[in-house]
Amino acid sequence: ITKKPKKIYFVTNHDERQVVDESTFGIKGITDQLERLHYKVESLESLTELPGDIAILVLVGPRKPITEDEKERLRSFLKEGGSLLFALDTGEDHGLGDFLKSYGIEFENTFVFSAAAQAGQSELLVLTHAGTLEHPIAQSLAEGDNPILFISSSLKLAQESDDLRLSPILEHIPNSVGRADVSPGSQIVNEGRQIAAAISEGAGSDPHRMVVVADSDFMTNQFYTQPSNFNFLLGIVTYLSQDDDLLRMQIPRPKTTYLIMTDTQ
Repeated sequence: ITKKPKKIYFVTNHDERQVVDESTFGIKGITDQLERLHYKVESLESLTELPGDIAILVLVGPRKPITEDEKERLRSFLKEGGSLLFALDTGEDHGLGDFLKSYGIEFENTFVFSAAAQAGQSELLVLTHAGTLEHPIAQSLAEGDNPILFISSSLKLAQESDDLRLSPILEHIPNSVGRADVSPGSQIVNEGRQIAAAISEGAGSDPHRMVVVADSDFMTNQFYTQPSNFNFLLGIVTYLSQDDDLLRMQIPRPKTTYLIMTDTQ
């Protein structure tokens, strides 16, 4: 028996990355891959009224503030057991800082630099790893899977409570540093362990699932064809849609390849 495709809605009214955009900065490639995996992808032009068939609600790189009314609708969606993915970019005015803190995740709005960039490669192109993290998403990444983030930030987690479970699922590699702004010579504000993606999961009367990734570039047409990036997003989607059997499938790799270029190349 063929299961009905679960629907993933991508919000578009805050200047987010677009599912129909085939340019370097769009996300058409990864959304096409999700549809091949039997998900149904839709654009959502407003948070005023949320459809009743949302499996996952996604905001990828919003560059305009989410309003207070919209945040209340998102809170209601999560309280009803909804699943939400934020892929957020540092330096953008998305207005989600306090909202995320209320779910135990702080978006630090730093700029993460690699301390071991290769010649001619941007220091803002940073490898990540799952390391010894225990969440199933982290465990789904094979040894050597290092998702690539570009102009990313870091996250800080609050203390867990009886009603809130918090888990890091991806970290910047240890030789990365967090700076105050995009200038390579700016003040270093973070060193050592830096969380690149995390989960907030509710318990009891608030059974939400929320994933926050401190970068949206990893999903773009430029970067998603890196196998580690594709695998990481697939793990997130599997967790949020509660399709645990999908991780046991042999998923074909995307065939399209985009050349990663930086301003110095």
